[in-house]
Amino acid sequence: MNKKFMLQLKLRYQTGATMIEILVAVTVFSIAMAGMAAMTLNNVRSTSSAATRSQAVILADQLAETMRTNMTAYETGSFTATPGGTAVNCVGAECDAATIADFDATVWRTRVTSMLPGGQAFFCVDSSPDDGIPTALACDGAGTNVIKIFWTNTRFIAERQEGATDWRRLVMPVVP
Repeated sequence: MNKKFMLQLKLRYQTGATMIEILVAVTVFSIAMAGMAAMTLNNVRSTSSAATRSQAVILADQLAETMRTNMTAYETGSFTATPGGTAVNCVGAECDAATIADFDATVWRTRVTSMLPGGQAFFCVDSSPDDGIPTALACDGAGTNVIKIFWTNTRFIAERQEGATDWRRLVMPVVP
């Protein structure tokens, strides 16, 4: 066989192979890009969830510090008052420790409500603090002073059923 014939034979069998290779490469690349997009979306959701939890920790720490500055109200249980009351603004006025505590707690709860999705916060005495939901705190009045902060989980909103609530909870013990 002559060289020219062999060269022509070789070229004839390679016709169209490049098009199939390109098609396979584009398909593999598209699947890889879809996977990376899904990972990026999951990362953004996780970062948002972590940021919300960090915000809850900061808010709990703020109330704990406020309680430490008003030890009289802390020791008498004034911070455990039920939320939703009307607080008297004691700035520039003479108020007792309980009134100041009520004002501080009301301002703090308003901050929690505005900064966390579905945010609700409570201070209570509880022997088993890692339980309860906002409508049933499960505070038994014995044990440790704790701050309980609840918020809704916004990570899987699209997957949530109608009317279902997925509460997240942060419990911080308060030691003066």
